[in-house]
Amino acid sequence: MRNISRSWVLTILVWAAVLSLIFPGCGGDTGSSGKIKSAVKNSFQDVTAQLDPGGHFYLYASTERIIGAVDEFAAKMRSMIAMKADQSKEMQKGLQVFDFVHTLVKHSGLMEISGLGISSIALEEELNHTKMVVHHYKDKNKWYYST
Repeated sequence: MRNISRSWVLTILVWAAVLSLIFPGCGGDTGSSGKIKSAVKNSFQDVTAQLDPGGHFYLYASTERIIGAVDEFAAKMRSMIAMKADQSKEMQKGLQVFDFVHTLVKHSGLMEISGLGISSIALEEELNHTKMVVHHYKDKNKWYYST
């Protein structure tokens, strides 16, 4: 049974190599360097330039779409609460709390975050150097706390 699984793996690898030669790619914009470029603007270069490569942990996340989806969801939730607010005072209070929290989050700068990065590299056996980068574009500087 072990030989059968190895032969299947070998067969799949051979077919994958053949197909990659026949169909070399989707023909996306690779630029002059031969690397694929993102069709959507992101903060990858700005964030990863500050991280330490080669360690045991390396993470980058572009948060713009996630934050946009959360903001859209919050707007839908607010409209649902607002429809019910006409029916009871408790819902009116709930709407006021929702508006307060939403305004606080909007003005805190959390909605302006465009990317997160974390890296960790071992300096010694039990000593790690960890970096975390929170990125926002300079033209979107609406933080309460600003650097």
